[in-house]
Amino acid sequence: MPSTFYLVKRPSAHLAYICLIFLLVQFNASATQGKDSWTKVHSDNFVLVGNASERDIREVAVRLEQFRDAFSRLLTGFRINSSAATRVVVFKSNYAFDPFKPVYQGKPGNVAGYFQSGEDVNYITLTTEELANDPFRVIFHEYVHLLLHNTVRNVPPWLDEGLAEYYSTFDTADDGRKVLLGKVIPGHLLMLRSDSWLPLQTLLSVDRKSPYYNERDKTGIFYAESWALVHYLILGNERKRQRQLGAFLALLRDGAKAERAFQAAFQTDSQTLRNELKDYTNRTIFPQLAVTLPERIRSTADIASEPISEAEGRAYLGDLLLHIDRLDQSAVVLEQALALDPTLSLAHASLGIVRVKQKRFGPAIEHLRKAEAGDPTNYLVHYYLAFALSRSAMDEGLSISTYAPETVETMRAELRRAIELNPNFPESYALLAFVNLVREQELDESIGMVRHALTLAPGRDDYLFVLAQLYMRKQDFVTARQVLQPMLRENADETIRQSALTLLNSMQKIEEQINRLKAAGLSMDSSDIGHEDTGATEEPSLEPFLRKPLDGEQRVQGILNRVDCGPGTILLSVDSGGQQLRLHASGLERVRFVTYTTDVRGEMSCGTRHPPNPVVVTFRPGRQDRNRVAGEVVAVEFVPADFQLQDP
Repeated sequence: MPSTFYLVKRPSAHLAYICLIFLLVQFNASATQGKDSWTKVHSDNFVLVGNASERDIREVAVRLEQFRDAFSRLLTGFRINSSAATRVVVFKSNYAFDPFKPVYQGKPGNVAGYFQSGEDVNYITLTTEELANDPFRVIFHEYVHLLLHNTVRNVPPWLDEGLAEYYSTFDTADDGRKVLLGKVIPGHLLMLRSDSWLPLQTLLSVDRKSPYYNERDKTGIFYAESWALVHYLILGNERKRQRQLGAFLALLRDGAKAERAFQAAFQTDSQTLRNELKDYTNRTIFPQLAVTLPERIRSTADIASEPISEAEGRAYLGDLLLHIDRLDQSAVVLEQALALDPTLSLAHASLGIVRVKQKRFGPAIEHLRKAEAGDPTNYLVHYYLAFALSRSAMDEGLSISTYAPETVETMRAELRRAIELNPNFPESYALLAFVNLVREQELDESIGMVRHALTLAPGRDDYLFVLAQLYMRKQDFVTARQVLQPMLRENADETIRQSALTLLNSMQKIEEQINRLKAAGLSMDSSDIGHEDTGATEEPSLEPFLRKPLDGEQRVQGILNRVDCGPGTILLSVDSGGQQLRLHASGLERVRFVTYTTDVRGEMSCGTRHPPNPVVVTFRPGRQDRNRVAGEVVAVEFVPADFQLQDP
């Protein structure tokens, strides 16, 4: 489930994202095929399910355990244990896998497997059909993503995919005493010697929205070049750059931006490194790494397998779709599972979370209570029920003033039971601390809970956000500001940055209010923190934080009244000094939305704004067409109602 920043009393804005649509008919069509035989396999660290053969699924489990064992010995700096469980779905064929692949431009992605992280469950998915000649390369590739994301946040795609490809060639020799890494991938090498390379600066700047990361005719060279660069940095040039790669990872882990970290770690310009890489890929013999381990890697693991019903198999598929944010499709598959088995706890739990995300809280809680009745020992069900109850009391902007006492007691009981069943799951601690924050109770204990959650899942910005609010409630503003500092780092997501800035702004107002009361010989109770102040306050200047217009751009202040969405275009209606401006964009994701006020309610979405929002809009003017469109919108910044732009 994606991280969400909850702000007590004053919600932060949430930027919308546009979901790719996948035709429901594909799921209905797959349901009409012959029944699959489903198998579940439990190994030490994984739960695997699939409609592939039991032998194939067991072999995947053994190889994953071997790989994890070797990885933990070779790379001691990586966090091997994830706070979230890891499920592996093994499909028997591409046909069975297609409806559950990532979708690009309305079609299944060209992948043989993928990794999907989650706060509650991680998924590795693959099909054995696509990989007849090398069936485990994709498995190791996807598992490296899990280990890497567990250790370093905001990994640039070239390094993420390059390391995954490098370690995907993992093999063992000498009956498990030796590990072999860095085998050449012939397809990549052939492409590098026959196709045009990406400029190194382009490779380093590719993000997850880039065509080079998503489009079938462009991903090949990106993966090949990323693999070659990582292979060279680890094994090339007599391993002289291996330490630099480690330094680069350390800088990323400490919050440096990727470009600055690259320059600081490798101490060279991109052209020099590109020439070194070109020379490296033209050689005839490539180095490999063979590591002899003090103990052999066991060839088998403690593995138990069992057949499961078609209903349970489809419940796992529905949960996978939930975790890749395909909610409508997930609901279809989960309802199919419940039609086959109305008591199935897994399907009820997943469908309950789908309904939470769809803001259908009544059905959500009903499904989760059925899930709890069916499996009272599942810690996730208890957590999900508390989560649904917490969200049902929030407004459209995900803000909350208080919880009813009976709701609080239910949530606390569910979360304490979840912690009892799995004390290593951090989400339960964080949500319990948030409930206490809202109720102004047990603040010291809640601080300890969040800090414990951060030991289980380091670097979670949403946990830091709750922790900062706890300190703010205790009027420990110095510590609250220290807690927020990581959210202001250079490589922080813009939404995260703005959430932190919003809270810092609120904190400044509260401190000023407390100081005025102290000067008058009065005091402020912690329960007053977060309430509006009616006294005169000198507002901190917002102007320096606003985006400065570039050449060819204009900036105006006005009121955003409406967002109209049509095929391939978005139209924003802004009232600026009595003049109605209509501005277009090809999609909401192409506009920079930032909020500097806690008055914004709800996600950035299409339709009339209720209420209209004071904004500063930056746009590129153009000749007005018959629809009176004045130009292309670049940025929309939400500002307080009393803000006045001094420098348009």
